[in-house]
Amino acid sequence: MQTNRLGRGTRLRGAAHRARPALVLADAGATVIGVDSSPDRLRDIARGAVDLLLPHHAHLACAPSGDRFRLTPVTTAVRDADAVVICVPTPVDARREPDLAALSCACVSVVEHAVPGQLIVLTATSYVGTTWDLLVEPLRARGFTVEDDAYVAFAPERIDPGNERHTPECTPRLVGGAGPHSSRAAADLPAPTASDVRTVSDPATAEMAKLWENTYRAVNIALANEPA
Repeated sequence: MQTNRLGRGTRLRGAAHRARPALVLADAGATVIGVDSSPDRLRDIARGAVDLLLPHHAHLACAPSGDRFRLTPVTTAVRDADAVVICVPTPVDARREPDLAALSCACVSVVEHAVPGQLIVLTATSYVGTTWDLLVEPLRARGFTVEDDAYVAFAPERIDPGNERHTPECTPRLVGGAGPHSSRAAADLPAPTASDVRTVSDPATAEMAKLWENTYRAVNIALANEPA
């Protein structure tokens, strides 16, 4: 997998509610295919009714049209991609337990439609071991050899919600691949959307780092709310 094909029309697939990184990648020369199972959500994105900061709404309005940036509910579009980015919500349920239904469904779909040579990158926050359980092992069960004809990594999205000054482009990213080939391929992918890309030893390390960051933020917000 040569992710330097990005400048020559690499096709990327991601859940459409993560529109900002997709727009930056499109600006960098990638062909972006946004896949979401909800036609209503796709219509909202097409008309700009999405949860983006004000400057990013203007960016969406000026997004490349046609084949360069397109939205579809058809999951078989994954087969057209050189790189697949899985970025779906992982909320908590009424019992405050992680709800992984959307993530599991997305991973099943991606594995089902994966083709040899693809890079598959998971960005959604989840438990340590998610990348291995939902991507690496199912791909092996389909007959793929990870690190040979499939490349898998975890590269968590890092944002400061509601802060217009702290953009994804100025935020370092972590990448943990299933092996050295996956790490090298995945490290090239977010380069246009981050100030720095740092590779860690494996997906579990990157998953733990993301959980630690979220925990740190949650504790600090809770502490600030108490005296407030």
